Amino acid sequence: MEKVLVYIAGNPDAYPVEYYDALSGTYQGLIPELLRNFSQETGYDIQYYEAGKEDRRGQLASSRQVDLISGLDGSEQIAHKSGSTITLLETGGITASSYKLCLLDTAPGALGEELREYFSGVSYAEKTGMLIEASRQDTPRQRPASSAWRWRCS
Repeated sequence: MEKVLVYIAGNPDAYPVEYYDALSGTYQGLIPELLRNFSQETGYDIQYYEAGKEDRRGQLASSRQVDLISGLDGSEQIAHKSGSTITLLETGGITASSYKLCLLDTAPGALGEELREYFSGVSYAEKTGMLIEASRQDTPRQRPASSAWRWRCS
């Protein structure tokens, strides 16, 4: 069975949740690992589009080149009209934050439901373990400066 290709725009600077690793030329961290596992178990092939150290999520979303936007921590505002969000990880404590995916209107119809179902089956303990493992890796080389993009997913 041929898998449905889905493109995602990643956050190159959300270490260790999601980041661009210049040494490997790929995105690494918790979110990419969760998406790789999802792709292995489903009929979707999720690929990061134009992986690099520059944050191009806003540009890729507005030009409709991707189906998903990743690594949203709540401080970004995506100026693109469509999509729902899926929370992947919520952290508590003094610096509470939440990391999400945003599905754009270009995403295959059933993708959102299947992602929600899959991620609801991954326990908080598993996600925390994956995050700890990701943070034990070498820190990313050539980490980019924080993004100047400001966008909102509504």
